[in-house]
Formats: sequence, structure tokens, C-alpha cells
Amino acid sequence: MNSARPRNVVVLGAGVAGLAATLALARDGRTVVVARVEEPFPPDLWLSEIGVGREIRLTRDAVPQVSGVFQPDGKRLFYAAISNGPWAIWEMSLPGGKDVKPFLESPTTKTPTDVSPDGRYLMYREYNPGMRGDLKYVALEGDRTPRTYIATADDETHATFSPDGRWVAYVSDDSGRKEVYVAAFPDPARRFRVSASGGLQPKWSRDGKELFYIQADQMMAASVTHKGDDLAFGQAQPLFKLFFYTRVNPGFDLVAPYDITPDGKFVAFVRSSKEVTPPLVVVQNWREGLRRPGKP
Repeated sequence: MNSARPRNVVVLGAGVAGLAATLALARDGRTVVVARVEEPFPPDLWLSEIGVGREIRLTRDAVPQVSGVFQPDGKRLFYAAISNGPWAIWEMSLPGGKDVKPFLESPTTKTPTDVSPDGRYLMYREYNPGMRGDLKYVALEGDRTPRTYIATADDETHATFSPDGRWVAYVSDDSGRKEVYVAAFPDPARRFRVSASGGLQPKWSRDGKELFYIQADQMMAASVTHKGDDLAFGQAQPLFKLFFYTRVNPGFDLVAPYDITPDGKFVAFVRSSKEVTPPLVVVQNWREGLRRPGKP
């Protein structure tokens, strides 16, 4: 494994001053929503066009907004914001950030984590001191009664749908350590443990054949084989040593600090000791960095 930065890193632009808190990529890979912190102000959401450099500021409020997730068609954005108490789920229309309104409010803290590929359901994490983090989902149209996906005394988080919508990768500490699991959707009775030595913030490849996650300071990848109505996972392999931000604030790590473009590139914010704002980058041909010198 090559622990240096993977080759062919394309810098897309540093954007506005401040620290990146969370990011989410639209399904078409063309736009990204970023929550940026400009101290002493709370995070606001920005919409950026990848490869173009244009940015639209979506929010200008005195309360924090983070953890945006796109509807598959890119026309709606769901995000977490503090409103009259705990974090609630809000929505807005894109690209201009119009029709801003609360989507789901209650006395407990809620953070959206993903939207199903068919656009029917929003997955979110609900937190309360007694049960810690639970995973729930709600229909985007019609009856918005929340439905429980996984609710235990353990902490569940980082839920993300597989490309076919039949599985959800998530993180649980039920073993005594945070590990990556995959369970069937909507019934999680069939469950697989993917990571072996800790894991956080899973993301599926767009073809569903790999599952990426963070383990300590490494980006890991496990192969995914579909066998009828079941899945099989290969032993996870380290891809590269992390060179991008993985955590800015403990309250902003409920979604992955990176994403995967449709053609398999990584999008993330690079760490830099010299820049106030970390540049947004796309990592291309990252597997070439895993080859040993002299090997094809």
C-alpha cells in the first residue's frame, strides 16, 4: 500500500473562508453541498458546481445547518438545523435554496443521513439520552409517520443506502467498538459485519461492488458480491492513508466527510496547515497508488 496521497488529485477550489464541516455529493456527481464554519458564526450551507468553481450560498441564518443530503433528482435538499430546541430536519428546493421549511420536528435530535435511490424514503439518525442513536426512516411523500429501522440500546449512525436500495450500511458499537455493518432494508433481520478492527462512515461505490469506510487513519474498501438475495463481503483492504479532513467538530461527524462520484473518484476536503480553507479535491485513479514499483 502506498501511504502517500493518491495520484491525480485535482484541486477544485478553496471557496469561501472557513472550515468545512460536512459535504454531500448530488447523485449526478456535478454539484456538492458543503456546510462551512466561518467562526464565530455557525455553519451555513453552500452549493458548489464541481469543476466550475461557482458557489451559491443557500443559508444565512443565525443557527447552524449541517449534514445535507440530496433527493436523487437533485431538486430537494434535506439537512439538519437547530429550530426551537433540538436539531430538526429541514428541506429546501434547489438549485436556489427556495421554499425553505421544516420537514420533520420533534423533541429529539434528528440528522438526515441518506435518501433511498428511488427517492421514496429519507433515512435519519434520531438521538435521545436513553436510547442513544437509532436509525429511522420516513416517506418523502404522503404519510410522514416515522418508521423505525434499527433501535437498540447501542449507538447506530452513518446509515447509507446501497445503489439498489435493498441494503443499508451503517455503524454500530454493539460489539463494544464502532464497526461497519450492512443490513437488509426495510427489514434489518439479515445483517453482516463488514469491518474487523473498527470502522466509521461507510459509503457504497456507485455500482454497489465495493463498500468504503474509514478505519483509524486509513481508507478501507471491501468487495461486495451479490448472490441472489444475499451478499458476501471480501476482506477489507487499505486503499490509502487519509489526507483529508475526517472530523472538524464532534457534532458534525454524523455523515461521511467524503463522497464518491459516479465514475469512482473520491471527493473530500484536503488537510492543509497553510490554508484557512481546505480545498475541495477529486481523487482520480487512486488504485494506481496501490501498485508496487515495477509491478503492472
